[in-house]
Amino acid sequence: AGVILGLIGMILRGQCCWWSAYTIGVLNVLIFFILFGVSSAVVLPFGDLCDGMPRTGEDTQSWLMTFSATGSLTSVDPVLVNLYADCLAKRGGFLWGVANVSKANITSRFSAFDTRLSIPEAVRSAALDVATNTEGLTLTKAHIAALSSTDPVFGKQNTTDLALAGTTETQNIVADQTLYHTTLATHITTVQANLAAAVAAQTTLQAAADLINTNLTRMTNQSVDTISEIATTIMRSGSCDQLNAMYENVRTPLCERLSKSLDAVWFLFFLMGVVWFPIFILICANSKHSQHSRGISSLEDEEHPAGEKKKKKGGEGENFEDKQKKKKDKGGGDG
Repeated sequence: AGVILGLIGMILRGQCCWWSAYTIGVLNVLIFFILFGVSSAVVLPFGDLCDGMPRTGEDTQSWLMTFSATGSLTSVDPVLVNLYADCLAKRGGFLWGVANVSKANITSRFSAFDTRLSIPEAVRSAALDVATNTEGLTLTKAHIAALSSTDPVFGKQNTTDLALAGTTETQNIVADQTLYHTTLATHITTVQANLAAAVAAQTTLQAAADLINTNLTRMTNQSVDTISEIATTIMRSGSCDQLNAMYENVRTPLCERLSKSLDAVWFLFFLMGVVWFPIFILICANSKHSQHSRGISSLEDEEHPAGEKKKKKGGEGENFEDKQKKKKDKGGGDG
């Protein structure tokens, strides 16, 4: 409105329009500078706040230092530190980290179900090592299979010579030796039969041990995988993805859009106040120029126009001439 009145005053050369524009300008300066000062109390702290708030993935330490009274991060509440570092400003973070709970902590809670701990590997390997446990059979089975009652190791005498002797004593010796070798052969046959059963049992035992070892390995792996999956599910239940999204949904509109808009409005208040100062100079200069163009150089000239002043001066001149004429007439009369 003030600018419009100034333009009208420039066109019509009206003093009233000029000074109305000047008055409106003074009011605008006062209003905009007051708004500029008041908004500074909001815009400047808000801008500093947005400059400090970390984006997702950025370092949060400098921001968290603002909450420290001693200038050390150790004096900041650990919950607040973990909340920002492990959740709000971290993509893929977990809320469990705020309470210093890791996946390893959760996994340890299910250690009773871990077969690696209930059946230690060393114990399992020792119990299922059939080759070591049946090493004696493996080392002797070849020798046992080769046993024969006629082997010299079991003793052998010339029974033919003893039989030719024809004495009762020699006959008894021959009979005893024959019985010995017959009984020995029977026992050797029995041992060798039992050896075959033992070897078959060893083979069956080895197969069973391999099967048990395979099943235990599978069960161990399944227990480990199951515990890990449970821990992962629990960790995922504390995912910070939603909190991080809400944090960014608040930070981005406030700091990327609102803060810039507030800065623009704040600067606009200042600009709208400052822009009037050159307009004031223009108003005063044009007002003075308008006065000169109307033949008015001062306030006295405006109150007493030039025609009236001439009349006044002319009146004073006539009065002076009349006085001089009267003086001459009076002098002639005296003469």
